[in-house]
Amino acid sequence: MKTALIGYGYWGKIIEKYICDSTHFDLVAVCSPELDNKGICTNDLEKLVHDTQIEAVFICTPVSTHFNICKRFLEAGKHIFCEKPTVKTSEQFQILKNSAEKTHRILYTDYIYTVSPSIQKMKELLEKIGDIQNISGEIRQFGRFYDEDDVFEVLGIHLLSVAAFFLNSISVQTIRYDLWDKGSPCLSGRIEIRFDNGTIADLVCSSVYPDKIRRIVVQGTKGTLIFDMYGKHTLRYISYSRQSHICVPEKEESWQFDERNNLQRAIEQFGVLCNGDTDPSNLDLSGYVIELLDRRKEFII
Repeated sequence: MKTALIGYGYWGKIIEKYICDSTHFDLVAVCSPELDNKGICTNDLEKLVHDTQIEAVFICTPVSTHFNICKRFLEAGKHIFCEKPTVKTSEQFQILKNSAEKTHRILYTDYIYTVSPSIQKMKELLEKIGDIQNISGEIRQFGRFYDEDDVFEVLGIHLLSVAAFFLNSISVQTIRYDLWDKGSPCLSGRIEIRFDNGTIADLVCSSVYPDKIRRIVVQGTKGTLIFDMYGKHTLRYISYSRQSHICVPEKEESWQFDERNNLQRAIEQFGVLCNGDTDPSNLDLSGYVIELLDRRKEFII
């Protein structure tokens, strides 16, 4: 499938290799304003919009540009792989979703944690831990930030996507975004979500932390699941029971999954969808995540 890459900054250069390695896609154009019109490189976005040979595009531009670029290419009948988050607001996402459905094209957002083998296994094990009481997560690092995107859009979005992946769009009762960093953009903060089923999610994200931390804990009434990307084991399961005022561990299992190829897995999933798979889960999850992110302007304190 002939494919174009839109945006050739830090992430665009990373994703280029994975597109070229994919058996689903043939990269025929790379578009970015600073590129010369030479070889497969171009700065002419309109040319690619109207190129009937291009069937899919990968969008790695700033989030503020996603809506207009996605809209143009969907209307031109092309499949979209978009870096997270898809857009800035729920209204924008609904317009894109309607366009994708009208043109029968795929609108796929790269929520890379949802294709992680550890997170996938974690979801399989959820029924073993009973009713989910709490989801706690943290992503911390010294890392890149962008003038128009706060830490919730850059890092917190991963934690929101995992919560949505686990809870299957259960309605939210309340959501609160706490800004720990009063700079612009905000580089550290906390998200607390109370779902209608009683589950509480407590999510921390920071771009001003000296160590890399990727950790998610799901506590249930019968056990706990722990994802730790940089731990001795990427996933642990511990069952327990309550006996005479003490919680007693009963069983523990652990797994070590390879988390280095999740972008490859996401591109493979996108390729399968472009070739006829009708699974709507990524589109539905993307809409739910944008709804959660969009609501931060109502509850920031």
